[in-house]
Amino acid sequence: VKEDPSKGFYVAGLAERLVSSEGEVYEWLSRGERKRHFARTDFNEVSSRSHVVFTLIIENSQSSAEDDDVKTTRIGRLHMVDLAGSEPFGAAISEKAQAESKLINKSLFFLSEVISKLSARAEASGKDLADSFHIPFRESKLTRILASALGGHSRSALLVALHPSHCFLDESLKSLRFADKAKKIKSRLQANYVSYEQSVIAQQKLTIAKLREELRLLQKSLQSVP
Repeated sequence: VKEDPSKGFYVAGLAERLVSSEGEVYEWLSRGERKRHFARTDFNEVSSRSHVVFTLIIENSQSSAEDDDVKTTRIGRLHMVDLAGSEPFGAAISEKAQAESKLINKSLFFLSEVISKLSARAEASGKDLADSFHIPFRESKLTRILASALGGHSRSALLVALHPSHCFLDESLKSLRFADKAKKIKSRLQANYVSYEQSVIAQQKLTIAKLREELRLLQKSLQSVP
């Protein structure tokens, strides 16, 4: 995960795909889901061993009220995040799964820290005091990727899954405390605009990248022909 002054945190090497239908969206979502890693633990037969972040970038171009030839594009990002569950260390059966659990719990810890700081900042009285809070977005890849959604001009919704058994009371309480902090975060909604030319250039870059990938695959298939 790298940082750019203009676009903030981004995942290097990650490709964006142009879609024009609901079916295409589900197709790319399914492709990503098939690459997700699952394993059995003491608490879950099919435990997700990774977080999933699925991002939709939606653009809407419109003409200026003063001049029809001047267009601006409003850009919105929808991050759909499925967090891997927090499980007690030792619940994983294999050594590999235990190592994955440590990484998962570590990233969830830093996410909780970010939520706690944002919640405390929202409750702080006075702008100077609120601005003094350091939000540790850089502590993990997950929080860096979600920095604009958590601390930017956005609206967030959180769904917490709890187990009904009293055996998981401690984990359920941790999840509820996390949700309680998250609901205290305050954000200032603001539309993001770019010029129409910037939007077209971005789409052209994506098209070029797609054509290059198709050309690479074609050349590879031709080389394999005897």
